[in-house]
Parts: sequence; structure tokens; C-alpha cells
Amino acid sequence: MKNPVFQVGLRNPNPEQAAAIFKSLYDEGNLFAGHALAERYLSGSGVEKDPQLGVKLLHDIANQDFGPSQGFLGAIYLQGYEGIPAQPDKAVPLIVKAVRWGHAPSMFDLGLAYLKGQVTGGSGQLYEGYKWISRAARHGHANAKSVQASLVKKYGVPKPESQGGLIVERGMRIDPLSENMGFTEEFADIYYASPFKTDALIKDIKTNRLGRHPIYYYELARRLVHADAEEAVYWFLVGGYRMRYNTQRCTDKTASGVTQVLAMALNSEKMSAASTEFTKNGKLYDIYKKAVMDASSMPLDTDPTWACRTGMRAIMTAMEGTQTTDVLKPQDQWPAINEALKQQTLEIIESKYAPKN
Repeated sequence: MKNPVFQVGLRNPNPEQAAAIFKSLYDEGNLFAGHALAERYLSGSGVEKDPQLGVKLLHDIANQDFGPSQGFLGAIYLQGYEGIPAQPDKAVPLIVKAVRWGHAPSMFDLGLAYLKGQVTGGSGQLYEGYKWISRAARHGHANAKSVQASLVKKYGVPKPESQGGLIVERGMRIDPLSENMGFTEEFADIYYASPFKTDALIKDIKTNRLGRHPIYYYELARRLVHADAEEAVYWFLVGGYRMRYNTQRCTDKTASGVTQVLAMALNSEKMSAASTEFTKNGKLYDIYKKAVMDASSMPLDTDPTWACRTGMRAIMTAMEGTQTTDVLKPQDQWPAINEALKQQTLEIIESKYAPKN
């Protein structure tokens, strides 16, 4: 947090003065200060101890999609706290929201909740617990590395028991670690990274260091949509085009289903609202055309095998323990596939979004 007044409050040795600084800043809309003030009401530092008021403050801030408050409130509901009973049903949705915000303590809490049986589902209790504690360790949580090490010592590295998933927006269930869905550990770390890493991640994706897999363009859109809806929609459409290009290079036509699943899972109400608004005011026509022209000019030799593994034939052969060797169409066909997709998409844009005179 870079606000200098907030930093003064954090460093102030006088608890009453610090609390007054936080209250003043929160009255001006500073959510970090509001969170710090809530912590003081819970502990009684610099203010009269009032857990109920602290929880109310956390609720108000959590409702503004502030990850630390969502996570802290979730932790309180998970265990209970001084007159506030444990309410796991309330806790888990808050913790999951904080995890998506990049809140390492919530990753740790989610892992422990799986291990204790407070959360079920996903790819198995032990695997999910290990997965989220490991991710908390990579994000710098103080106790996560020792817990991770103790789990490995006791069980070895846990393997998923089934292909489950974490509930995300729009009720979709996706597993960020599932190869079938094309989510790698690297992407999962970015997907669950703090918003404060946004500038560096945006640069990495735009310069194509991370953007050779089309899923990163969806993530770029998600991180841009609140600041620049037009650019966010552009990148979302780039991602969609590159998804389709990937699946059309597969010999199994059923692989195309992954594009619809991922687009739905990684869409958001904000993105949908922006697309609707640009459709109404006619801007989507130019945005979409530019996205298609740019996406079709990107390198054609990216590896699409992750997408081909989502087709029904690949899934069936994997279940049978066999291998398919002809999952990809020949590389000399890829330029023609790209050109046909470009022309087909441009025709759709003209018919659906071209300005009407």
C-alpha cells in the first residue's frame, strides 16, 4: 500500500493515533485503512474492543471485492471468534473469493479446510489441501512451507483422486491444475496472483512472454476490464480467436468444445456488460475486426496439443490406456486453417456487427 498517510498509521507507535488515522482514511474510501481499523476493533488496539463492529466493517469492505477482508472474514467464520459462531457455509465462499484476489492467507486457510474435511469436492481432500497450501507457500505465506513439507513427509506428493474443480464465476467448475483444461501451474499462479502484480503481468502477456497460450489473453482481459473495458474486450476476442485456431488444428472435431467452456468460465459480468454496451453503440464492430486481424497475424506454430486432449477421442483412448498419434493436422495445413478462420470470422462480424446506414 503506497499511501503515505496510511504508512504513517502503520508505523505510528501510538495505537489511538494510528486508529484515528485509519478511520479518517476509511471515511475517504481507503479500503486498506478500513481493513486495518476492523482489525483493531477485533483486537481492541487503539479503540474499544468490539468484535461485532469489526465484523460489520469487514463485511462492508468485503462487499467491495477487497480480498484481504474477504479472506479475514472467511477465516473468522471458519473457526468462530469471541461471540461469533463458526459458520463454514458462510466462510468458504468468502475464502474462495479472496483466493482469486491473490490472498495467500486464504490459500492457506482453504488448504487447511480441505485437510480438516471442512471443504469437500474438487480432486480429493488430501490433494486439494496440499495444492492450496503449496500455492500459499509460493505466494510467501509464513507457515505454508513447513506444512507442505510435513504433508510430503507423511504422504509423499499427493495425486488428484478425480478431475474436479474449484467453483468460479457463473457456476462453472474448472480445475486450474488439470491438463485437460489447459491450465498449467504457471497459469494458476498468475490467475490467483494479487491485483498488485497486474502491471508486470500485463506487460508479460502483451509482449507474448506468457501469451503464446491463448488462455493468457482471457486473463489479460480479466485484469484490464475495470480500468479499460474497450481494451479488455479486444483481448478477450483475441483469446477467443486463438482458442478456435488451436482447436481447428486438431483432427478430433469435438475438441472445439473447450473454447466454449473456457470462454464461459473466464468471462465476467463486467466483460459481458462491456460487450453489450459496445454492441449497442456500434464500437464492437471495429474492436472485433482489429482483434481478428491482429490475432490471425500471431505466430501459427504454437502447440495446440493441450486443446486436442480435450476431444472425446483423446479422452476415450486415455481411459483405455492407449495413445493416439494423429491428434494434429499436418503443419503445412495450418496457414490455410488460419486464413479460412479469419475470413469466416470477418464475415460473421460484417453480418452481425457492421453499422447499419
